Amino acid sequence: MLLRNTVNFILDITSTVGSIGAAVAVGKLIGLDVAKMQQAISIASVQVTGMHDSFGTDTKPFHVGRASQNGLMAALLAERGFSASMEGLEAERGWAKVVSTHENLVLELVTLGEVWEMTRNTFKPFPCDRIIHAAIDGWIQVREIAIEKGLDLNTITNITARCHPRVLFLTDDPKPATGLAAKFSIYHAAVVALLFGKAGPTEFTDDVVQNATVIALRPKVHITSDTAVGSQEAFVTTTFADGTTLDVHVKNTIGSYKNPLDTKGLKAKFLDQVSRVIGNEEANLAFDAYSNILNSTDVGKITQSYRKKP
Repeated sequence: MLLRNTVNFILDITSTVGSIGAAVAVGKLIGLDVAKMQQAISIASVQVTGMHDSFGTDTKPFHVGRASQNGLMAALLAERGFSASMEGLEAERGWAKVVSTHENLVLELVTLGEVWEMTRNTFKPFPCDRIIHAAIDGWIQVREIAIEKGLDLNTITNITARCHPRVLFLTDDPKPATGLAAKFSIYHAAVVALLFGKAGPTEFTDDVVQNATVIALRPKVHITSDTAVGSQEAFVTTTFADGTTLDVHVKNTIGSYKNPLDTKGLKAKFLDQVSRVIGNEEANLAFDAYSNILNSTDVGKITQSYRKKP
């Protein structure tokens, strides 16, 4: 949707807009006509859930599931004749006025159908708040350069980043206590990117958060906000004990719509997460199966192609 950057920062965009997106998706799948789709959107819009205060807890991923559930229920209710406002988004006392203080939000609703946010959706490379992906991308690049130059990562004395203002608004947690909290800590993200060269599920676990080396390096991370820096951009630097300073400017982070994950990167992410549950062999088979879903005549048979027989 067009509303991504205009929703009140107190609310979580995943749930406030996600419920509506889910309703539209299900509505399209079950063939709702225009009037019933309007009602489905309206039913979803009254189920606004999810606030930033829950970030770093089990409730944050709950936002995603709840948004999907709300959208599904909204579409099914509309299909069965459940009544709702026909102007749930744009009405004077509708969704837009509830979730946003942005003065142009209602005007922007008029352009629905002209601008398609779906074309700007991509897969996240890192399992943490998207706003810190650019900085992570930059620090991973710094690490690679440091290794090429023979610099000792244990001699890092200073780590900085100049980022979009929402970075500190959403992830200013210098001392996360859990893996969930670390997903919203730019400081933790900086350290794991530099020490491990990655920021996957393993790097956002309680064990890594409580690692002594990781804890010792976090105070050396310093972040500044700059309104001139884009949300997919970051300027990162790392200084070493010998005086060497490495700088990287990430203009369009990996995973952004201008620099999306390629098939290799998407497969790596899929295997990193799925293999933890079903093992490497089945995870590889699963990736191949789901990658060819468009050629499938029976999606129900897909799981049978990679699950081990008893």
